[in-house]
Amino acid sequence: MQKVDGFSLHAQHQAAKELLRQWTEDIARWHQVQQRVAGMLEAVRAAWDETQAALEDQSRQIQTFERHLARHEEELRKAGWPVDVFEDESTVSEHQNFQRAMTEASTAHKNMQALYTGVRAEVRELLKLTHPDAVVLETN
Repeated sequence: MQKVDGFSLHAQHQAAKELLRQWTEDIARWHQVQQRVAGMLEAVRAAWDETQAALEDQSRQIQTFERHLARHEEELRKAGWPVDVFEDESTVSEHQNFQRAMTEASTAHKNMQALYTGVRAEVRELLKLTHPDAVVLETN
């Protein structure tokens, strides 16, 4: 039979009380963190939802470029694929504007690609951290 004196029990109780106090403080702190993180996640979600408009704009811009290219190709076909230099100011100006718009769209597309690649990687890492047993597919 094991014997324990009152002084030892009191010391163990005091140590347990201190540990429980620390745990209670941890829980209170974690509740605050959880509330802050919930707010941050809501802000991230709202910002992410706003990217839908950018995606739609990019999609419309691509369709506009495709129509522009098809129209020009048809004009060139009708003209018999001329090999001479274009001197028509409106044609040259329109082509320069198209090239400028394509450059800007290319930059916007690369930025969007970087955003989506980065966010997807961060979400994957967060999921792995918060749900270590979850299966996280490593897809493109």
